[in-house]
Amino acid sequence: MSSSNKSLTNKLVVSLMFTNNLGEEYVCLTCSKPCKSAHGYINLITHLRINHPTYLEDAGRAAKDRNSLRLPVIDEASRSIFRWCEWVVMNRLPLSSVERKMTRKNASLTPIAKNTLKRYLMRIFESVEARVAEELPSTFGIVLDGCTFKRTSLYRHLRRVQ
Repeated sequence: MSSSNKSLTNKLVVSLMFTNNLGEEYVCLTCSKPCKSAHGYINLITHLRINHPTYLEDAGRAAKDRNSLRLPVIDEASRSIFRWCEWVVMNRLPLSSVERKMTRKNASLTPIAKNTLKRYLMRIFESVEARVAEELPSTFGIVLDGCTFKRTSLYRHLRRVQ
């Protein structure tokens, strides 16, 4: 299995390899065989494994064909988590705001818990911190120019950070 196929979820594979006729009935786009799937995608993936052993490669090609710019396909859960993080950070909201009734009522995003949001924000912070530490030189200088703000004079500062 190639690395590009590892990121294909069952949901994405099913959307690429089947059409949904009516409710629980799907039709395989490769062999036109109808398959039922009441809950989840197990029956559909089993059909692909048994009848189409190269289904992962086929789904990968189908994803690339539908995505001619070769942009990564992002699942809905990841997109929702990103939107929550973006909303809270950019609006300087408390993390607890994601658990408020009115927020959940008026947000079109999938609900998320405060602790889950905090965990993802910490992962982002650690990733950015590591990237900045990797790219910064071991010593650098910071220059703050003087200005006046609300009648308060701010003086020039020069500092060397090691």
